[in-house]
Order: sequence, then C-alpha cells, then structure tokens
Amino acid sequence: MVITRPIALLVLVLPGIIACAGDGPPETGPGDPAAAPPSASASASASPSASPTALPQNGAGSGPVRQPQRDEESEPAGVGWTTDASRAEKPEAGAATLSDVRTARHDGFDRVVLDFDAGPVPGHVVAYGDGRIMQCGSGAEVHVPGAARLRILLYPANAHTEEGLATVADRDRTLELPNLRALRLICDFEAQVEWVAGVASQTQYRVFELSDPARLVVDIRHAAGS
Repeated sequence: MVITRPIALLVLVLPGIIACAGDGPPETGPGDPAAAPPSASASASASPSASPTALPQNGAGSGPVRQPQRDEESEPAGVGWTTDASRAEKPEAGAATLSDVRTARHDGFDRVVLDFDAGPVPGHVVAYGDGRIMQCGSGAEVHVPGAARLRILLYPANAHTEEGLATVADRDRTLELPNLRALRLICDFEAQVEWVAGVASQTQYRVFELSDPARLVVDIRHAAGS
C-alpha cells in the first residue's frame, strides 16, 4: 500500500481551506469558499523546494515502500462518509513532523495515509474547495489535475527538519487511481502543511486517525461505475 514547536492557534473559520501566501496568513483565491485558517507563530524555516517526482502507478512513493499497518486493513468503526468540511482542533499539541504520505486503491475507495514521526496527529481540516490553488510563500498558482480538489490542512505541523531538509521529498505526484489523480504539497511554512488531492469526481470522503504510529487517513470514494 502506497501521506517543533509549540504554536499559538488562533481562529479557524469554515467552510473550506486556504493555502498560506507570503509571510502572513494564507489568502484565498477568487471563488474559493474558504475563510482564514488558524494563524500560527513558529520559527520553522520555509520549506525546501523539491523537484516534481511522478508516483508509480501502484501509488507507492519515490522512496522505500512501507508495508501497511494491520489496522489500515480494517474498516474503521463509527466513521461516516461526507462531502462537508471535516475539522479536528488540537490547541495543546506541539508541531508534528510529517514523515511519509502513502496512497493506494481499495475496494470502493482510494486511500491517502499521512504518517507522523512522533506524538499525536496534529489538528487538521479536510474540505473540497473550488477556488484557485496558490503555492504558499510564492503565491504562484498551482495546477492540480482533476475535476475537483480535496484540500488537507495540517497544523501545527512541518514537512521538513530543523535543518530545512524535506521529510517528504515527493511533493508533486501524478497518480493513476480510480478517483485520486494527483497530490500536490502547496504549503510547508510556519507550522502549516497543506496537500491538495486532485480527484476525477467530487465524491464522499471520510477522515480518521490511527496510532502507534500516528497517522491521518483520508479515504475518497470511487465514482459510481468506476
């Protein structure tokens, strides 16, 4: 199967998610329904650049393929499917380090697993967005293939070390899964990490956490007939 520092978490307003732009709070693109995400104060360095790397067709990353944890094969209890925004705030959590992002096809859905080095899964917001996708820092528009975009914001979190080295090198992925077509990292700055999943169809999704190790799982349903 193929996903530090204490910060002050302020206000998160939904629906939607917004990528950060420049040194200040993230800004929405035209038509984006999102409002401002939580602002964070952190001395983390800006994310290092990484050359785009195509993801193999099986959904594995460019590095060593990790075997799925046993609990990833089980159906999560009490987790519902939705198209609305999903949010979990964790104001007491320190900044988590994203160590890996894995994707795979399952029966009826595609799965994204975001792994963290230590500690709990950070706060997160997952939601579909209609506006332009902007790279945080540069403000450059990012093309994400697909008919819809599911945005995954993690906070407080980093995808780089204190030395500025990327902990997830493959930040621009093209996929050939039934619904999931691309993953783009658009922000790794000031303890905010955001991925955008390009999907062929805006279907229901579900979000849940796993522990030992800490993981955030996002499942995206296949379109009818796929």
